[in-house]
Amino acid sequence: NVMGRRCVAGVALVLAACGGGGGADTPTTAGRDAPLSLSTSNAAQASVEAMGFGGVALGLGQQAVDWIAAADAAGGDVVTTTCVSGGTQTVTLNDLDGNHRVSAGDRLLVQMNNCFLPPLDDAFDGTLTIDVAVPIAPLQQAGTITFGSVFDVRVAGGSVRLGGGLRYEYAADRLAKSVRVASNTSSFTITAYSGTRTIAEILTRLDATRT
Repeated sequence: NVMGRRCVAGVALVLAACGGGGGADTPTTAGRDAPLSLSTSNAAQASVEAMGFGGVALGLGQQAVDWIAAADAAGGDVVTTTCVSGGTQTVTLNDLDGNHRVSAGDRLLVQMNNCFLPPLDDAFDGTLTIDVAVPIAPLQQAGTITFGSVFDVRVAGGSVRLGGGLRYEYAADRLAKSVRVASNTSSFTITAYSGTRTIAEILTRLDATRT
């Protein structure tokens, strides 16, 4: 699963490798406001980094589609499920128009407690919100994902925290399905924690599609 554990762990390894000397108590932050430029010196690192960021974001876009489907199937009721990891996830719909369906203008709150997410092949803790927008044809779904103050996964030697936000789009027809994720007004951030070191990557021009 290219969008799974290897991507999250790979991102953590790349961030750690980019952080310079060890032992820093303050964050080392690398801003990214343009596509990665490949050279003979950074080709391996850049390819892993791009695959990792795109894979994590696409996994979250697919997961947003799945959460919306679960809320729809429940008719707007709060959905709490036991995850294969033994944890739980709760999806709560703020149904602004009262139609007991997920529709434009609604908001979903997702609470994770050591819950395994199949599209990301890892277990997460924390909260995020999904704001549902009006999809423009041929899209079936569109909206934004905003991470709470904590949305973490543990990796070897530390943890990785996802922050900021993403835009997502979903389209499906008889021949194919596609998920697209892109940077939102709130940049997508991935922060690796290891001991006293905190290393962050900020993405402002992410745009990835999986068909």
